[in-house]
Amino acid sequence: MLAAFLELPARVPSPTGWWNLLLIPIGLLFSYVESSVRLNLFGGPAQLLALICFSGNTTQNDNGGGMAITGSLTTTLVNVTFSGNATQNGKGGGMCNNSSSPTLTNVIIWGNTAPNGLGIFNTGSVSPTISYSNVQGCGGSSAWVSARDVNGGSNIAADPLFIDTNGTDNITGTLDDNLRLQTGSPLIDVGNNTAVPCSVTTDLDGNLRIFNSVVDMGAYEWLPIRVYLPLVVR
Repeated sequence: MLAAFLELPARVPSPTGWWNLLLIPIGLLFSYVESSVRLNLFGGPAQLLALICFSGNTTQNDNGGGMAITGSLTTTLVNVTFSGNATQNGKGGGMCNNSSSPTLTNVIIWGNTAPNGLGIFNTGSVSPTISYSNVQGCGGSSAWVSARDVNGGSNIAADPLFIDTNGTDNITGTLDDNLRLQTGSPLIDVGNNTAVPCSVTTDLDGNLRIFNSVVDMGAYEWLPIRVYLPLVVR
């Protein structure tokens, strides 16, 4: 059971620095967040993060361009997208797990940069479990490349075919970016429905979270483009 909801603003500008969060209540759900703020989680017994899109976050020397999880923290990520995040001199362009072993399901980690660990970097005694996710460099479940990550099955490693990762201004992390999936994306209808919290019925856009019977990977659900022509009465 979720103890509470913590709803953050739908879109957040790109301030300098971190969100440093000490989360004590069990079952906090971060929902409907599109953020250009690096997230640092530490302490607390259990957190659930769902429908989050981390894009355009940059650090010079720290590990985890988009997010860092530190300490004995039980964290579950469901339908989260990491893209366009970077650490210049650290490790883990998308996220870093420091002595923490989160569970990732229906997650996209693609197009992040770091000198070591484009998507995920683990340090300390950790073994994150990843399933039904698309992680750049992991090789997919059939050819898993382990860096102490546990292959939970049904993982892939393929270009997600985002619509436009840096928008018309060609700057990653601004509001015109489009990390929704194009038609034909290999991430459509390949997620795990049972991982989606029962309270989550819509995606980051407010559209139906599960379309066509199987949830997509990432924060956005693909929907077909519908064109309605005017009715002509003869």
